[in-house]
Order: sequence, then structure tokens, then C-alpha cells
Amino acid sequence: MKTKFNSIALILLIGTSLIGCKKENSIFDVKPRHFLESKKYNSLTVEIVSVEGQEPNTNALKNLKTFTTERLNKPGGITFVQRTIPSPKNNMYSAEDLRVLEKDIRNNYTEKNKLAAFIFYANQGYVEDNSSSKVLGLAYSSTSMCIFKKTISANSGGIGQVGETDLETAVLIHEFGHVLGLVNNGTPMVQDHEDRSRPHHCDNENCLMYYESSTS
Repeated sequence: MKTKFNSIALILLIGTSLIGCKKENSIFDVKPRHFLESKKYNSLTVEIVSVEGQEPNTNALKNLKTFTTERLNKPGGITFVQRTIPSPKNNMYSAEDLRVLEKDIRNNYTEKNKLAAFIFYANQGYVEDNSSSKVLGLAYSSTSMCIFKKTISANSGGIGQVGETDLETAVLIHEFGHVLGLVNNGTPMVQDHEDRSRPHHCDNENCLMYYESSTS
């Protein structure tokens, strides 16, 4: 998933803790297959918590809903719940910062017959951002993702930039793809397409699971 413009690399990350990540509680250990099949969990709740002023792009969220509805086997339904929170004190976010914050703001967890995922829309960037490279999204546990909304907004919708809906959609589905076990991250590959220099990302720059998008 690389849109060719020219100056700044926008990176899509998978946290090192996604494989073998922490359990949500002492009972439920969520695996990628649990999203794809209905045997253990027949429904899914996707909780989206946004910092005020950083809410999801409406059309991007619709695209994520379509993506999950078409690809996940959840006969009990897929429910999206949204709310906003006041701005946390963080100036930047690391994966550990996100895990700590999630403990305070997440309401929906996996329980009997119901799977839960969590998406946080951040008001600040990733701790490793620099002048030539910005992180757009991060999957940091087996059910948890962060969308760096402020960074997406700053690098989309302008002259020489990809549209905001397109970029945010790509980030949302890319990070959800990591939770689904793509690429070689818990869900078997139909054919080998992993970028060995960027584990769990595709080696084709036109693929949704490519690690980078570029813009001016």
C-alpha cells in the first residue's frame, strides 16, 4: 500500500507484542483465527475511543465496517461502539503508553461467545516519529490498535497528497489485518509474500499490507 509522491514516508507498524501478546484476562486468550471463524466467538464488538477532535473519518469507518462484515464469520453480528474522551497528557505515544492508557479507557473485553477489539484514535504522534518518517497506525496487542489521527490529517487531503478517507481507510484495514494474523502473523499464508526485512508485511508495494505509504 504505497502511494507514490515524494517526500515523507508514512509507516504502518505492528507492535512486537502482537504475537504472543498479553492476555486480556486470565481466561480468554485471543488468537487471529478467533476473528475469522465463529466456532468460539460468534459475535464481535469493535470499541472505538477517540480523543476529542480526533474522531474517525465517517467514510473510512464505513469502509472498515464493510471490510469486517464481508470477511469475518460472525453470525451473531458485528457491533461498533464509539465515544470520545478528553485529551490525555501524553505529548507522544509509545506502545507501552497505549497499553497503560487502554486499561483506563477500554470498556469492552472478550467474554463468552463475544469477541472484542479496541481502536484508539490518538491526538498525538508516535514516539519514534521524525522529520522524514511518521507512524500512521500501530497494532500493539492481539485485539488493540492505535490510529494516529493527527498525523493522518496532516499528511492527507492536500495538494500532492492522498485523500484523507483513502489514507485513513488503508490504515484502519491494515492494522486490523495485523490483528487478523496477516502477514504470517498467526494466519497461514496462501502463498509466500512476506517482506523478510519487514516481518508481517507484504513484499508488494501495491498490497494493503505493505509497510509504507509515501506522500508530499
